[in-house]
Order: sequence, then structure tokens, then C-alpha cells
Amino acid sequence: MYKALKSFGGVVSMGKGEVKDIQDDFIVADLKRAGYIEDYVEEKPEEIKPKDVEKEIPTGAKNAPVKKSTKKKK
Repeated sequence: MYKALKSFGGVVSMGKGEVKDIQDDFIVADLKRAGYIEDYVEEKPEEIKPKDVEKEIPTGAKNAPVKKSTKKKK
């Protein structure tokens, strides 16, 4: 997978920031040499551990959401 550093067109066309899988090694080498693409490594989100989740979720009545009344006041 490769990420476009700037927009370009030709045998392969990409917009800036676009990620594409290019199979032809000659084209990849040419585009890299010209500064149009770079290798793209997909970043995986960090795993959330159960103990981290417990800290983020408020518990107890003090932290419970308050429901507002929809009745009109007179």
C-alpha cells in the first residue's frame, strides 16, 4: 500500500493523501523517486484493556445522566 504525497496523474492517478495498492514495481519505484508516493503502514488502534474502561465509565447515582422534563411550565 502506498500513500500519495501530492496529487498526480498518469498510468496511476492519485489525490493527495489517497492510499492505493500499486502492483507494478517499476511504477512504484518511479513514483517514489519522483517524490509522489511513500510506503503506507496502517496503524492499528491501541487495545483498550478492561481495567482502563472501568476508569472511564462513571458509576453510581451521582454520575447518572439527569433527564429533563418536557412539560411546559405555566
